[in-house]
Amino acid sequence: MTNIAALSRLIEDLIRLGIVAEVDHCSLRDKRPTHARVQSGDLLTGWLPWSALRTGTTRNWDPPTVGEQPLVLRPSGQIAQGVVICGPFSALIPANGDRAGRRRRRILASAVADLKALETWLSTLLQKLNCRGQAQLARKPALQLRRSQHQRIRTQVNPDGSPFEARKPRDLRDKKRRIKRRMFEKLKMGRYLKAKGSPQQAVIGFAGRVSRIARVHQYGLPDQAERNLPVIRYAKREILGLSRRDLFSLNDLFNDLIVSQGVPNNL
Repeated sequence: MTNIAALSRLIEDLIRLGIVAEVDHCSLRDKRPTHARVQSGDLLTGWLPWSALRTGTTRNWDPPTVGEQPLVLRPSGQIAQGVVICGPFSALIPANGDRAGRRRRRILASAVADLKALETWLSTLLQKLNCRGQAQLARKPALQLRRSQHQRIRTQVNPDGSPFEARKPRDLRDKKRRIKRRMFEKLKMGRYLKAKGSPQQAVIGFAGRVSRIARVHQYGLPDQAERNLPVIRYAKREILGLSRRDLFSLNDLFNDLIVSQGVPNNL
């Protein structure tokens, strides 16, 4: 009977509901893990890590708040090995939606204030830079995007990952009578695909006569393949564009900039 009772308590302790009592946000500079303490009945847990939506190359920072109702998952029933899993609504913090097709995220006024403070800090940072410094700052993402666009043109895919529509069959031999298998071989070259930064913006684009060719394919416009041939409408092939990977890379680049410049303590 004793073993059965112990086993029953062990099973019951695998998953427990509780209320977040304390949160330790730790510090990026100290590289300490984040922890929270949960009150579950008469039991106040020790400092336990909480789960995040993603913790790999993509990372999400959305810490729990005091009063929130989480689950405490405890492998083998050992409280010291527990993990705080946020999510269930409670009477104290009810759901903020009641429709199946609705997607809603509520941000408290304090969080909005943090975003405004970050915007103010970034504006101050840019004001400290002269025009040359701002242009150099904008050039970094432009160069990064040029590399990603070069690679994407080389692999013949659109920003959403779909392949370029194949071109119509015709004699595709170059001046040396070699068959050209890939499209836009010249467009991706450095002397045509340019990147530059100015105090106002980061720009990538095509220079010279190839810019017309790029525009025709980018928007699927009508044009002549060669002189004396009829005008046809070309398939739309997005030579320039931002993929999800580009957006994540830019986000990492700006995060590195913020860390290198020193984030204010109040953010």
